[in-house]
Amino acid sequence: MLEFALPGGEPGAGYFEWRDRFAAELSAVAADSKRPYSSAHAIATLVTMDHPSEEGLVRVLYDGGRTPPEAMRMLLTSRADLLMRRPGVAYPFEYATDAAWFDAIVHMRQPELRQVLEHHLAEGTLGTSLSQRYAVVKFLDTALGHVIGLQPARADMGCGNNDGNARIVLSDVDERFRFDEIAVLGGHSVSTPAVSSEKSSLLNACVARLGATLIIGVDREPDNEEVHHWRLAGLTPEEHARGKVVELHDALARARIDPRRLTFRQADVTVPAEVDTLLEAHGGQFDVVSAVASVYIGTAAERRAKLAGMRRLRKPRGVTYVIDFVRRASSPGTLRTLGRWSRMNVYLSRGDEEFTRVMAATNGRWREAHMFKELTQFTDGGPLEQEVRQLVA
Repeated sequence: MLEFALPGGEPGAGYFEWRDRFAAELSAVAADSKRPYSSAHAIATLVTMDHPSEEGLVRVLYDGGRTPPEAMRMLLTSRADLLMRRPGVAYPFEYATDAAWFDAIVHMRQPELRQVLEHHLAEGTLGTSLSQRYAVVKFLDTALGHVIGLQPARADMGCGNNDGNARIVLSDVDERFRFDEIAVLGGHSVSTPAVSSEKSSLLNACVARLGATLIIGVDREPDNEEVHHWRLAGLTPEEHARGKVVELHDALARARIDPRRLTFRQADVTVPAEVDTLLEAHGGQFDVVSAVASVYIGTAAERRAKLAGMRRLRKPRGVTYVIDFVRRASSPGTLRTLGRWSRMNVYLSRGDEEFTRVMAATNGRWREAHMFKELTQFTDGGPLEQEVRQLVA
């Protein structure tokens, strides 16, 4: 069993401050009537937080350096991973009340389940099965054709089970995998959105264009059934209940894709030797290196190591996409995590240039997007120059 004692045996002030912020994140979800399953879980978690068993779990998350939003999602994901395997009780449908969640929490205090839960919280990595986020990657691959070439090779760091990249390839040939339409927001601020039907139609037409990319998905986790299960557990209970994302995930897993278009390699880009192996296997550096919802995980030092590995994988004049819950920091080559997951940003970097924010999604699911004029710094002279100028106007 893992030990939870903080240095010196007693928690410091930092722990209590973090715990208060974690409770505030839970309270916000608990009050959200539009998310009944997540709300019920948050209520039950808040009520049980003072139980020694539950406090131990919170300490694991704190010791792991999780931000409160990460901790909230990690706890729900870890529990979902166990509850999806629980016989006779369907997840999430039978967890719509806090009483049902109380019962589930007690169920997971069984020693063997508790040990699995502790391991998840200490060692697990946050992932996503939301392939919709890769719509913006397909858009960028096309819009930057004059910079990265008409048939670029892209390495996608932290690809998970490669769902997003598989959807990019399959969206060209099978309507089941076409990306959902994205509403483009006008105005001058993501805080005062107004949907533009003209811009929305334009963006979705660009996303629907034929893709022509060789993609190498890279992740430190293997591509197997356990990882697929873990990724599904990372969906919100509401996404499970609606079923669409789960069905799409299953269809992507069963689809056959030409390995000349898409492959997977297990590697950790923070390890130089593993980066060298990737470069040798590919026969050189990549035109593009992307990271979708994978840079923000970990400490600032770990984020710098990821960015350094990505830079080594990319050609000197190539392009880097970072699509994540991050913001640019003042020091060169670094990105900081956002305090809240209120939006997801898209940053581009070309050659030795600093990262530039060019797009944002208001909810991180890429149902609504905001375009910034800085996008034209990269797309002028390219195949979508006129379209992008209209999008940012």
